[in-house]
Amino acid sequence: MMKKRLFSDYLDYRCVVSGEMLKDNGEDCFCCALSDNSAVAAVFDGCGGLGACRYEELSEKTGAYVASRAAGGALLDWFQETEGGTACPVERTESRIREYIDRSIGICSGCAGDTGVFSGTMVRDFPTTAAIALVRGSEEFPRSGYDAPALLQCLWAGDSRIYFLDEDGLAQLTTDDLRDRQDAMANLESDSPLSNVIAADGNYVLHEKTLSMKKTGIVFAATDGCFGYLPSPMHFEYMILMCLTGAESPEGFERMLDESIREIAGDDYSFALLGFGFGEFRIMQDFFRKRVQFLEEHYILPIDGDQSGNLTRQLWEEYRGGYERYLADVEWRRT
Repeated sequence: MMKKRLFSDYLDYRCVVSGEMLKDNGEDCFCCALSDNSAVAAVFDGCGGLGACRYEELSEKTGAYVASRAAGGALLDWFQETEGGTACPVERTESRIREYIDRSIGICSGCAGDTGVFSGTMVRDFPTTAAIALVRGSEEFPRSGYDAPALLQCLWAGDSRIYFLDEDGLAQLTTDDLRDRQDAMANLESDSPLSNVIAADGNYVLHEKTLSMKKTGIVFAATDGCFGYLPSPMHFEYMILMCLTGAESPEGFERMLDESIREIAGDDYSFALLGFGFGEFRIMQDFFRKRVQFLEEHYILPIDGDQSGNLTRQLWEEYRGGYERYLADVEWRRT
């Protein structure tokens, strides 16, 4: 009798890349964990503008610094206490994770008391974004290959994002909570204020989207420090794949990606990745070689050589159909 194969056998690779602009004061946090039948990759970006208040009882850290860590720790507690989510029904995932986050941030708020020192007029207590990718496997997988269905649950608030990357290219799975709804390219050109973030007052929405994941590919979560300082979404995909295909080892990929993001980032950054169905790191590299060549020839070189900037928008309109293939319900596609 063949031994039952676990979901963890099909999670080929996972990694986290994170950096801070000010040592010991970075306001990002991440969570990446694995169980026998599920995996989670999540990032949290403490909102430094809204959460600029510093708390004496919390080592003079900002509310943004504390909030991202409180939310990340809460998610890890939920994951561990529910056996990777298997003890929590899919339809209750959002409400249960929110309970954990609210309780964690509430404890921080209680410890802080009234000791905050405000440094701005527009503030919220303990604000943070969240982008949580939870992948649940089926109970049994076939003897070879990764063609059994898995569920990908995306939960988010703010402008940190969850992406899927396969042979068809990069796809954004979550919609940004922005005051002015706009596409990914427009957001790079004109950053809009956030309209929804996790905060101590509980006045926020934790969005949820569940997808059937049947294809070999990469799922990852990223804060805006990873993608917000590049010329286009095409450059973001190209940067990731250049680091992946050019690395000599998994550790080399992480190092190259960290260096590439740090070189362009003007903010803290966190990137958490899960790779499924490849079998080996080398196979995952080979899987994307044609894609990275296509990106370079059709998008990157033409854009980088365009002095007017008009070509960037033109090529974005060509690229965005694939990039937004999971965002058919977003408002800007109907305008």
